[in-house]
Amino acid sequence: MGGRFRKGIEEMDTKRFASVARNLRFTVKVTVAFWLLLLARLLLASVPMPTITSVTPNPVPSGTLNVTITGSGFQSGVALYQTYTGQSRIQYSVSSWTATSVTVNGVYQPATSTVTFEVKNPGGSYSNALTVPVKDTSGGGGGGSGGGSSTYTLTVVNGKIAGGGTSGSYAAGATVNIVANTPPAGKAFQSWTGAQVANVLASSTSLTMPSAATTVTAHFYTPAPIPAPVTTHPRLWITQQDIPRLQQWAAAPNNVAYRGLHMALNAALANYNKAFPTTAAGQSLKNPVPANPYPDFGDVQGYTGMLSEENAVVLALFSQIDASPANRMVYAEKARNLLMYAMNQAALGHANNVAVPRSSVCDV
Repeated sequence: MGGRFRKGIEEMDTKRFASVARNLRFTVKVTVAFWLLLLARLLLASVPMPTITSVTPNPVPSGTLNVTITGSGFQSGVALYQTYTGQSRIQYSVSSWTATSVTVNGVYQPATSTVTFEVKNPGGSYSNALTVPVKDTSGGGGGGSGGGSSTYTLTVVNGKIAGGGTSGSYAAGATVNIVANTPPAGKAFQSWTGAQVANVLASSTSLTMPSAATTVTAHFYTPAPIPAPVTTHPRLWITQQDIPRLQQWAAAPNNVAYRGLHMALNAALANYNKAFPTTAAGQSLKNPVPANPYPDFGDVQGYTGMLSEENAVVLALFSQIDASPANRMVYAEKARNLLMYAMNQAALGHANNVAVPRSSVCDV
């Protein structure tokens, strides 16, 4: 009987200990969550919310204009947000700022009845919203025909209007296709500036004509020279000494390796054609025109859509081991185009509301 009593006591102690441990773990989790939430609120509260008191000009004329916001609490990196019928919180980078004023050049305002402006400091909350009336100036100049419908002049610098010259007159809201000139020797297309275009990184794109005379400019840059190949390095996956052996493995007689590798290659080529469609106007290896929308969504959680880095690695591998020198050059160009597009998108940053493709080597 004494043994059963001791055993009962031991079982009760064990159950009591397990219950205390469970309660302790729950208490620790709740406490940690509470302090993390409090810390997040303190960090958010440390960024002052700016205040808007006035907008200049007021009323805002339709077309492309410069806007000055007056108020208080503006900090470095402050951004302007514009909302009107059909569009919500279009973000603009500021041209100049002080603690009490923000100026943004090149704001496009259609002929809506009103427009609302907000500002936000980096990491902070949106300011109060200030709504002002819009004055429709579309009946004015810019090359009006005088017949009751106004047209406006579009000028393309370093490019042309598709199927036409370097300038033309169009009604507000018309879609106009534009194409950059062939880059000068040693240069490549970089981007468009001026009017808002559908894809600033595509040499062939389009724009919606605003209700004002507009200029859009194509820019070119000089690519960095391709460095001489490195023969040895502790982090190199493939060295020159490996090439002959790998080329033998990738050859047709090596049935298993050939079939496996070429399945990966064919998939990468198919994905490349989705990213840079062969049907796009002006499409070439030297001046690639990306699809819009681009099939790599750039998410870092779900890995949905095409994975640019994964396909670039496969193409880069075949740029070394394919038996055909001509194919090797093509695969190298395609691998470079995939990676350069991802890096160009990453350079734009989250502040411009773009999807930033994954950049970690672990994602490949």
